[in-house]
Amino acid sequence: MQRRNPGNRVLVIAALFGASCGDPATSSDAGADIVQIDDTDSGATPDDARDGGDDPGLELDTAPDTSGTALDGETCDGDRDCASGVCLRVDASLEVGFCTGLCVDADSCDEGWDCVLLANSGGDAVRLCIPQDLCIDRDGDGYGFGTGCEGLDCDDADENRNFAATEICDGVDNDCDGFVDDSTVEAGRDCETGFAGTCSSGIGACVGGIVICETRTPASREVCDGLDNDCDGAIDEGDDGEALTEACYGGRAATLGIGQCVAGTRTCVDGELGDCEGQVLPYPELCDHIDNDCDGAEDEGAIGNGVACDTGLAGICARGQLSCGDDSACIPLSEPQDEVCDGLDNDCDGQTDEDDLGDSLTRACYTGPSETLGVGQCQEGTETCVAGRFASCQAQVTPTIEVCDGFDNDCDGDIDDGDPDGGETCDSGLRGACRLGRTTCADGVVMCVARAEPSDERCDGIDNDCDGMVDEDVAGQPMSRTCYEGDAATLGVGVCVAGAQQCSGGEFGACIGDVTPSVELCDGADNDCDGDEDEDAIGGAATCATGLPGVCSLGIAACAAGTSSGCLPIVAASPEVCDGLDNDCDGLVDEDDGGDPLA
Repeated sequence: MQRRNPGNRVLVIAALFGASCGDPATSSDAGADIVQIDDTDSGATPDDARDGGDDPGLELDTAPDTSGTALDGETCDGDRDCASGVCLRVDASLEVGFCTGLCVDADSCDEGWDCVLLANSGGDAVRLCIPQDLCIDRDGDGYGFGTGCEGLDCDDADENRNFAATEICDGVDNDCDGFVDDSTVEAGRDCETGFAGTCSSGIGACVGGIVICETRTPASREVCDGLDNDCDGAIDEGDDGEALTEACYGGRAATLGIGQCVAGTRTCVDGELGDCEGQVLPYPELCDHIDNDCDGAEDEGAIGNGVACDTGLAGICARGQLSCGDDSACIPLSEPQDEVCDGLDNDCDGQTDEDDLGDSLTRACYTGPSETLGVGQCQEGTETCVAGRFASCQAQVTPTIEVCDGFDNDCDGDIDDGDPDGGETCDSGLRGACRLGRTTCADGVVMCVARAEPSDERCDGIDNDCDGMVDEDVAGQPMSRTCYEGDAATLGVGVCVAGAQQCSGGEFGACIGDVTPSVELCDGADNDCDGDEDEDAIGGAATCATGLPGVCSLGIAACAAGTSSGCLPIVAASPEVCDGLDNDCDGLVDEDDGGDPLA
């Protein structure tokens, strides 16, 4: 590669990237944001070095300096140390640099080097061979000058500033976008302001490079809500530090400020305004030169001359006014009334909140559903007047869950409804089929009721009558039953009678001893059980062989009184006729008296 001596001047190059990178060939000092080319002679421009043309920029010495020995990439103190005549220093304050050379394009540089156009401090430019893995990074943040860096660096003297940096609240444009402290990571986070009350919750903000916590809810006028609205550490207080108050007036608005009528005050307690105290409302006109009814006129229709007096009575009757025209008559401002629970002696008898017997006032109370009062166990209780107020309801009975106790606990009009505590499987204490039971509520008591009632004993291997024995009859013997295997219509007719089956192992056995219809015999009995004896009996009225020939051969045996007679021909002998039969029972068929065939 051709090298020219750049001449006797210093070229200062502003590095655009940061982070240290080493040269693959030899070690060199790198890591600052200033790059210099050092030489001692003036000469031709970089372009002159390549093509001999004119260049109004930096003049370089075209005469090569053969005193240098260091090769490209090796360290150098000045241009004369390099065979190329160009020593590139990474910092103006450092004397050591690395040897490189002028170039026109990448082909002008060795493998692993690029031809880079650099501008000096005076505005001139020169192309130099720069290692491809070079990274000039003065602040060590990985960003600087060279392809070996992660990217550009807008400030290689500050490791917190580069184009990929995160903006933080420090008064610096960390991400080099031209805006300082924009969209900092600290902004928008929840924080505690350190103030009291509603001002305590805040959100982070960056102001002048400092993270501050701005309150979400600014201080406001204190109101009665249980909060410290003005953020002074006190709750529901007025300007004087006392509890907040509010003017109030229960009369007609037109009377406020007229005559004696003035507003009162409601005081904030536990975030709520209390009763109106201190107000003066209109009342009947008195003879006192005061507009008592607040209508703009004094003493009209007054009941007294306005001079307060003591009536000598008790309670609310004690305060009076002298009557108009008679100063000796003290007329009570209030008449005796029925005693009520208000802390006053309403009936003017010297006692407060008492009943006719002198005991504390009481009243009936009930907090359950109104429709349940007086139903079942539900009954009202009593509230007793204490210090002018009725206390909580005592001794009332309200609906509860129904239990098996003989009472209407849920006060719906039904006792033990829904079978409370029932429905569970239990042992009834009985035997056999009656042992398995179910709990049920009966007369206020949970009982175990057998699921099955005693029944007639059956041949099924179960103790049906619950007496402790299985398949037995009333005498305690194995159960048996009559049986008959013949036609039911014949049972009890003639000789036909029923037999018996005995129960064994839950099943009836074979029928023993029954007599069913049979063939009728000539025995004086109704063997076929049809209601007739010896009819068509064997040995009586039955066909038989007479022993005679011809039509006389078939006979019938007669049965009388259970005894069979001989076999008598059914057809008697008759004259022979031509019919193919032995009509005369002589052993010949269709013959005449001479024994010849009938003519």
